[in-house]
Amino acid sequence: MRSLILVLAGVLCATNTAIAADHTLGGPIADDPGKGGFSWTGAYVGVTYGSNSIVDYDPTFILGPTTFTGEVQKFGVHAGYQFDMGRFSIGAEYEYMPLDMQFVDNGGIGPIPVYVEDVHALRGRIGLNIDRVQIYALAGMSYYTVNVGFADWKPNVGVGFDIAVTDHVILGAQYSHGWYGEFDGQPFEGKFDQYAVRIGYKF
Repeated sequence: MRSLILVLAGVLCATNTAIAADHTLGGPIADDPGKGGFSWTGAYVGVTYGSNSIVDYDPTFILGPTTFTGEVQKFGVHAGYQFDMGRFSIGAEYEYMPLDMQFVDNGGIGPIPVYVEDVHALRGRIGLNIDRVQIYALAGMSYYTVNVGFADWKPNVGVGFDIAVTDHVILGAQYSHGWYGEFDGQPFEGKFDQYAVRIGYKF
């Protein structure tokens, strides 16, 4: 988590420097900050670096009910498309992250040979535009796969912000949360959280 915070701090420092260099003291200021010269309309692709964690309650475990956890930091990719409507934007996004996140039994056994292989997320997106800054919310479904043959679609929501450093380079940060009351027909309960920093290219 410390490395993720340091990466985020670096992103914010670089962003502030780039935006300051992009505006002169004598330059015009848009009357409506949501309708500046920059448009969020277009397709984009990028890289995600996320700190991922899972908490899973399993009442069927052979040694009795127990809670499993897992945590891993990984790189992933994302892509999407947005329509700029002035003050607001709407769009859709896909994200993939290869997790290989091993479960640990909190009952004392320790790591077990079960892990979440990867996650595919499909989410709608709505953003509030403040010129080159966008604050947004996400909602959709994520498809999780587990190495022992389980796989399922589960709800996922998130919030984040993006900053257009240039007309094409986008930096940002994002938090997403997923949950399930059962998984692949099994009575497992759990939640999945991701804190991420992202860099993308808008076409």
